[in-house]
Amino acid sequence: LFIFGSKTKKRPFRLAVGRTFDHQLLDMEEMHVSNYMPASQFKAEAPRLGSKPLVIFQGDGFNSVPDLHHARSLLLDVFRGSQAKAVALDGLDHVVVFTAVEDPQEAGSHIICFRHYRMVFKRTGTKLPFVELNELGPRFD
Repeated sequence: LFIFGSKTKKRPFRLAVGRTFDHQLLDMEEMHVSNYMPASQFKAEAPRLGSKPLVIFQGDGFNSVPDLHHARSLLLDVFRGSQAKAVALDGLDHVVVFTAVEDPQEAGSHIICFRHYRMVFKRTGTKLPFVELNELGPRFD
């Protein structure tokens, strides 16, 4: 797996995500990055070192649009850790959310919004806690 960010006059703010095997490029998606906000602009506490994120893909496009389905597959491989047999709520402290929305300026085109949140569990007096999300950053579309 690789992620490569670049900025040129011809293609400003690009992010390439891909897979390689045996020195061969298997597949790759190149995406334009806009509305970037660095993590330093957010005040939330950073997640614990070594903790795995909960990864959420929102939007019908991830299942119905082939390019978005492919992008989901690549992004899931990037953020996937080892398989866990059980999940403890104490171990969940951050969530990465990808949202697919239609581009209002270009018909038939989609935007993938990337957001990263810190999860804070609040006691409610029941078995299920109240979950508060505080944005960690970075954020980009």
